[in-house]
Amino acid sequence: MAKIYSGTIGLKIQITIDSNLSGETVIYNILRPNSTTFVKTATINNPTQGITSYTTTAVTDFNIIGTYIIQPQITSGGNVFYSEPIELEIVDYYQK
Repeated sequence: MAKIYSGTIGLKIQITIDSNLSGETVIYNILRPNSTTFVKTATINNPTQGITSYTTTAVTDFNIIGTYIIQPQITSGGNVFYSEPIELEIVDYYQK
């Protein structure tokens, strides 16, 4: 697995959700290693296959070294559902 370095801009995070996402919205609830949270709106790339993504746009998106937990949240007709979370490991520059 390739290393993901702190502060990377342009990193595409793709998560497949086991659901048809036609007409739904998806956000990524993200827990940082320091226990703070932030939210990013996901793009639904292929609704029928459940493929979603977010591309980092700022160095502050993933600038803390450690394990992030990303949990997709699906909103459908006013109802909110959660998908299986994933872990993303961020490493410091120059780490081998």
